[in-house]
Amino acid sequence: MTFGSLFTGIGGFDLGFEKAGMKCLWQVEIDKSCTQTLNKHWGGVAKYGDIVDVGRSSLKRVDVVCGGFPCQDVSIAGRRAGLDGERSGLWFEFARVIEEMRPEWVVIENVPGLLSSNKGRDFATIIGRLAELGYGFAWRVLDSKNFGVAQRRRRVFIVGHSGGSCAPPTTVLFEPESLSGDIAKGRQERQIAPVAGQARQNPSDAGSLSSIALADLPAQGRATYALIHEGGPFPYEKDGTVFGNRERILPAQKRGYYREYTVKTPGARNRGARRIVCGGKQPRMPDACYYTSDHYASFRVIVN
Repeated sequence: MTFGSLFTGIGGFDLGFEKAGMKCLWQVEIDKSCTQTLNKHWGGVAKYGDIVDVGRSSLKRVDVVCGGFPCQDVSIAGRRAGLDGERSGLWFEFARVIEEMRPEWVVIENVPGLLSSNKGRDFATIIGRLAELGYGFAWRVLDSKNFGVAQRRRRVFIVGHSGGSCAPPTTVLFEPESLSGDIAKGRQERQIAPVAGQARQNPSDAGSLSSIALADLPAQGRATYALIHEGGPFPYEKDGTVFGNRERILPAQKRGYYREYTVKTPGARNRGARRIVCGGKQPRMPDACYYTSDHYASFRVIVN
């Protein structure tokens, strides 16, 4: 496979992809000191400066376009101008290159603050644009300390694949044992919960709830799930409050164990009927999360 990198820096993506057997065809980096490092290690690779000056007419076609656009405006350490900021707003140039080049794969990296920037709307803008361009996508926050680096460095990675299916990028980001191995069984278990008028789940079934893959949640659900693990901020005042589990649909726990979060429903009045309920002592690191699309009438365990 071939790849090209945007916002190359000193070549972190490039080194990793080359070790995976891929070939770099071009690099786009405006910083001169970084370019000196790139010239030392990738002397034979085509170099370009400002991303606004490149596109289909200047870049060779590649299988993968990767890069980490500037994080300063989405980082929790900055002023959080978001994608309206001059630096992080360069995402739109990234998106333009994707649209012009139409690679099979897209890999995007940034700080976890991207997930909560502008109350999650900036992240929604990014994955929404990928969807508009026909890419299926998945994302995951990874920490360098879990990959042999003596440093905690959490980053969110977004993988997109042409064709609209979320399955290929999910396979890239998540371990095989966390994915459904029996397609027929998985499809049956992820049946949509009862429609209006059907009986509520039997409380005795709480320990054997059906499941839904994280990638199969609606886009708003995936955004809410990401915000939960980032600790917010959440768009609704009641998000993060205790869920009583009065009807014992979820496994029985002490009061205060479960917390509920709103999944926005486009066009719905107020909060709508969709929620994610998570259980555990640490809200940002829940033991388990459950999705309901019918205002608590039924739940499915979220698996990722």
